[in-house]
Amino acid sequence: MKNKTEQKYHILLGRRQPAHIGHVHQLHDVVKNGGFPVIFIGSVNDVTNPFYNPLQNPLDLAESETQLKIILENEGILDYKIIPIKDFGDDEPWLNFIIESSRKSFPEAPINNFYFHFFAKNSKADETFKTLDKYVSMFQERGIEPAIFAGQEESSNLSSSHFRKLPIDNDEFLTLPAAGYLSGLAYEARKENNAAGFRGLINYLPITMLDLSLKRLIQDHKITPEYLEEINNGKRIVNVEELVLGLSEVIKRIQKNNKTMLSS
Repeated sequence: MKNKTEQKYHILLGRRQPAHIGHVHQLHDVVKNGGFPVIFIGSVNDVTNPFYNPLQNPLDLAESETQLKIILENEGILDYKIIPIKDFGDDEPWLNFIIESSRKSFPEAPINNFYFHFFAKNSKADETFKTLDKYVSMFQERGIEPAIFAGQEESSNLSSSHFRKLPIDNDEFLTLPAAGYLSGLAYEARKENNAAGFRGLINYLPITMLDLSLKRLIQDHKITPEYLEEINNGKRIVNVEELVLGLSEVIKRIQKNNKTMLSS
C-alpha cells in the first residue's frame, strides 16, 4: 500500500443486495488504477428507521459484510475499508456522513486524494453521469472528484433486484460472485420460516432471497402467517411475484408506522 498522503481512496456506494459481477468489475477497476476501495454498505436501517425495507435489503449488515469479504478474498483484494451507512432521507447529512467517515478512516490523506467512484454499463455511461449529476456536483463542492467506471455489457439483467427473485438453483443466480454463501443463507431462512408457521404459505414456492426478507420481518416485527394471508385477501400465494406484493404491503404498513412514531 502507498504512503497514506499519496494513496488515492475511491468511495464506492451501493447496497449490493446481492453483489453481482458488475460490482466485482468495479472493485478491480479501482485496484487496477492504484486506488484503495472505501466500500460503503448502503441502507443499513434498523427496525425504527422510516426507510427500513428488508424486501430491497434482504441481507442484514453482518451478512452483507460477510458477502463482501468473501468476494474480496476470492478476488485477491486484501486492502480495503468497509463502512455501513443508513438512509437519512436527506442528501446533506447522507453526504456529510460519507465524507466525514472517509476522512476519519484516513486522516492523513488530503481531501483531493478521495474520489467518488460509480458504475455504469458502457452504453449508458453518459446517461448515468447525467442521472448522478446532482451528487457529482455535491461531491465536487467538497473537493471530491468523480471517477466513473464503464462496465461490460455481459448481461441485460445486471441488477440486484432481478437476482433477488431468482431461485437459488437457477443458473443465472449461480453466476453471482458469492452464490454459494447466499444460497446457504436462503436455504436456512426457508427452514426457519417454515418452523415459524409459514410452511403452508411458501413451501411450494422456489427458495429465493425473498426467504431472507421474510425471515427479517418475522424476527423484527413478529409477523404471522395469518397477517400475511390477511394482506393477500385470504388467497394462497401462488408465485414469487405475489409474495413480493404481499411483503411490499407489510413493509408499507411498517414504514407508515415508523414515520408516525417519528412525527409524534
